[in-house]
Amino acid sequence: MEIRTIDNEQTADAVALIWTTFLQFEAPDYSDEGIQSFRNFIEDKAILKYTCIK
Repeated sequence: MEIRTIDNEQTADAVALIWTTFLQFEAPDYSDEGIQSFRNFIEDKAILKYTCIK
């Protein structure tokens, strides 16, 4: 397993993959409010800034 820091472009791709996977496999079990809450979390700029190379 390789663990590495990703750049801004890769972060956007990762968030898109997370969102698509969530919608397909998890969202049907969530309320509209829960779905929006998850999306807000994965797109939180304060969290995302720690996943990228500066």
